Amino acid sequence: MALINTSAELQQHLGNVASTFGIESITPIFNTIEQDVLVREYLGSALYNSLSTAYNSNTLNNPSNAHLKALHPFAAKLVAYMGMYEYGQELIVQVQSSGLNVSKSEKMEAARMWQVNKLEERLERGAMSAAEALFNFLSENADEYPQWVASDQYLELSEGIIATAEEFTKH
Repeated sequence: MALINTSAELQQHLGNVASTFGIESITPIFNTIEQDVLVREYLGSALYNSLSTAYNSNTLNNPSNAHLKALHPFAAKLVAYMGMYEYGQELIVQVQSSGLNVSKSEKMEAARMWQVNKLEERLERGAMSAAEALFNFLSENADEYPQWVASDQYLELSEGIIATAEEFTKH
């Protein structure tokens, strides 16, 4: 189950998403990002499952889930940026029976390549920043997330000689 369920939530993380954007079309990508990135690279299964369950059962506001409520914006922002980046890749070119086509209508013109490149750069930078913010948040609050500390993801992320870009710039 996705950590972002409405266009309004997506807009909170990205800013420039139209309120009419159909979230249903990107939800499968969000689910893939959550499994491939959040579970395998950052949170681990136990913490992700706790977060997803609390979010999707509307229990994030329960006092016992305060730590999950604090974590949710960091995880959701990473999913939003990475998901939109992947979604954008799919929208640039459509595969149809007539071959590969670029979207265009009478009212809207297809984005120019430089515009697409700028958006991709912005989404990629946003995803990297969100990933680092997530890792920093978890590291600074590790005592609140024993499921994460017990995960392989914690070990892999903590073993790095230089764990974050911020740390890299210090050296």
